[in-house]
Amino acid sequence: MIELLGFSFPILYIHLGTLGLVALLVLYADHQALSWVLGHKEKLNGKTIKTVHYLTLAGLAVMIISGASMAVPLSEYLFTVPAFFIKMGFVFALVINSFFIGKLMHTAVNHSYKSLAFSEKLPLFISGGVSGISWLGAVIAAFNLGL
Repeated sequence: MIELLGFSFPILYIHLGTLGLVALLVLYADHQALSWVLGHKEKLNGKTIKTVHYLTLAGLAVMIISGASMAVPLSEYLFTVPAFFIKMGFVFALVINSFFIGKLMHTAVNHSYKSLAFSEKLPLFISGGVSGISWLGAVIAAFNLGL
């Protein structure tokens, strides 16, 4: 098996392939949310949104496991790189935010966007912002690990 920097290519392919699939799921979810916010959809399909959420969670779990398996052999080096800790902060934010998304997604399934008060809309935008910034931040930090 070919190895690079202490980890095998299949693990790297699993990690990056999962990132690609999760990126597509996040883009789909964001498109659905935008359609709801713009009023193109009165309410979102609960079964679809739930499925996308759980697939995204599963993908995040696979990425954490595959990432950890690549990080262990490089831990002595990675613990000296600030970008590693920044990336882990973004991953932590994604995990915590997934719990909020799990609760907030029911709003779009049960209510129209225009029927919501500002206080009901604000958590949706904060969660969406945390998600977008964290996904992009984790990818950018990964490219700055110096590997």
